[in-house]
Amino acid sequence: MLRHYRNLSNVTTITPTAVLELRGAFKNHPKQARERASEPRPTEPLGDPPKRLKPVDKAAWREMQEHGFWLTSADQFMVEIAASLMAKQRGGTIDNPARRLLVGTLSKLGSGRPSDRR
Repeated sequence: MLRHYRNLSNVTTITPTAVLELRGAFKNHPKQARERASEPRPTEPLGDPPKRLKPVDKAAWREMQEHGFWLTSADQFMVEIAASLMAKQRGGTIDNPARRLLVGTLSKLGSGRPSDRR
């Protein structure tokens, strides 16, 4: 079963339209904006953290919610992962693979490196 998943390096992730808009990507590539015009757009805000999260995870969620004004209800699963990893980072209990996952998750949410926002 696992043999089917060996070559995941060829997988392309699609950057969310909202992130591309924030980066200004459609100014140079208006065709992409037209191609994505019919995409469904989540309208509900991110909302409160799930009750099952630990208090430190909830605090990280609220911080991401405050700074990530573009985040919607469609981002809740990624924010949950990022909040949990951020709490570990701040608590000093994160290892390097998890730290890389945190950076990647923040990047996918549009909150990573400055180059992720371009």
